Amino acid sequence: MARLVGTPHAYLANFLPMVVAFQTTADANGTNMLEAEEAQRLLQTFGVDPADALTVTRRLDTNGDGAVSLDELSEAFQAYFTSDERGCAGNMIFGSLPD
Repeated sequence: MARLVGTPHAYLANFLPMVVAFQTTADANGTNMLEAEEAQRLLQTFGVDPADALTVTRRLDTNGDGAVSLDELSEAFQAYFTSDERGCAGNMIFGSLPD
């Protein structure tokens, strides 16, 4: 997976379409952004504990506008598969990391 997302061409060709599908499916109101409730619902389907979903949503919202854009969601997925930083927001999209 790291190889599929580690280079821009590979990421755009192999992984970004899946992120677009997640975002499109979760965007219930058609704004092309995931408002907090939509983002929390998506995160919960990925295994994030409901009690943590708002915190994770806020971490993914890197520009602080109250919604998660496709770019922010895409950055989180790319970080999940490529970042060595344990505390990065991308490492939270599938729930808590094991200790």
